[in-house]
Amino acid sequence: GYNWGGKGGGSHVNSSGTNTIFSTSNWSSHGQLFIVADASTSVLYSFTSHTFTNCGSTGTDGPTLSECSSSYGSSSSYWWNNTDYFNVTGASGVAGIQVWTVPATKNYTITAKGAREGYSAAVGGSSGAIVEATFSLTKGDKYMILVGQMGSAGQGTGNWWASGGGGGTFMVKGDNYTNITLSDALIVAGGGGGSAASSGNVDTN
Repeated sequence: GYNWGGKGGGSHVNSSGTNTIFSTSNWSSHGQLFIVADASTSVLYSFTSHTFTNCGSTGTDGPTLSECSSSYGSSSSYWWNNTDYFNVTGASGVAGIQVWTVPATKNYTITAKGAREGYSAAVGGSSGAIVEATFSLTKGDKYMILVGQMGSAGQGTGNWWASGGGGGTFMVKGDNYTNITLSDALIVAGGGGGSAASSGNVDTN
């Protein structure tokens, strides 16, 4: 339910963003969301930059809190192991929505990358979009981050492979995924559309 069609289509940047850059059909892996902070003196916790990933999760289900803790680093000294600053939510059995608390009021440059589709031979045809913009965020506000996961390839029965599309990568204001609107979306990078292949000939249309 988190996949976006097209070749990196469905991307979006909130009107509050500046220095926006769109780049389609460039990213050939699972999605990412990379945040870099300007300098600041009043902070909830020390933060310079962080890359939010799929935490090793594949398929239709997103990562759990424990999986993200293991992926990012399990030491209790890290901010992502304090649930006041980081948590994972989502529908029962799916999860995968990472909730991040803004550490300080300042500018953040955010780069979102949508995931590629699932057939590994379709290089370049159905990669995820890359979107970058700078936003002024407020200390203590929470944002939901959903990192797209690569589609799965078919079984190759009859020398035919059909792959699922890659998931889009989203950053949305708030911590309640059941009550959001388009205006809450800060940045979205669309995932690559699904592809099919027969005898080594890839069709991404």
